[in-house]
Amino acid sequence: MQTVAQLIRYFSSTSAVQLADTHLMTIDRIRKVMSYVEEHYKENISLQDVSDLLGIGKEYFCRFFKKNMGISFLQYLNEVRLSHIYQGLMDTDLPIAELMEENGFSNQKLFNRSFKELYGCTPSSVRKAPD
Repeated sequence: MQTVAQLIRYFSSTSAVQLADTHLMTIDRIRKVMSYVEEHYKENISLQDVSDLLGIGKEYFCRFFKKNMGISFLQYLNEVRLSHIYQGLMDTDLPIAELMEENGFSNQKLFNRSFKELYGCTPSSVRKAPD
């Protein structure tokens, strides 16, 4: 029992420190990805781009991001783009197709489906809604 007590006393705090370091590294990586996406969402961003940013493989990045954010990277990227488009619909009179392209969407069908899934309505209904 004394051996077990000593193991717990001397090694559990080390584990807690390692867990804290791992947690801080995870937060730092997520922040880097979020900042990168916010700066480059209008561009074509590949998994290779963000995995290179963190210095890890694409497959590992996909698992890491999904585990820590609860959604895939592509879903996150699309949601960032859609939020900017939604704001553009509210603040400008630019055509929807132009907003879509300016904010990184090149596929009309994917854009319409993603917008409806996220907001529960079409982009044109957002624009027509009374203030």
